[in-house]
Amino acid sequence: MYRITVVEMVIFGSLASLDFVWGLADLIMAVMAIINLIAIALLGMIAFAALADYQKQKKSEENPVFHVNNIKGLKNVGVTHPIMWI
Repeated sequence: MYRITVVEMVIFGSLASLDFVWGLADLIMAVMAIINLIAIALLGMIAFAALADYQKQKKSEENPVFHVNNIKGLKNVGVTHPIMWI
């Protein structure tokens, strides 16, 4: 399915006008950027909580280990054992 779509887009790009192709590419890039900004906004608090946990463990001179229970807001994570921070 992906290969067929790529071939179709190559054919479409070769037949369409240059301005239209660049405009379409800009539009798709903007949509991707908006989706990424939404994901960053939704995951930002969890990322900062994980960073704070890491820094707290480093400051106490422990070997930092990722524990799901230490990060507030994490749910449905498939990690059943601690993971070493790298």
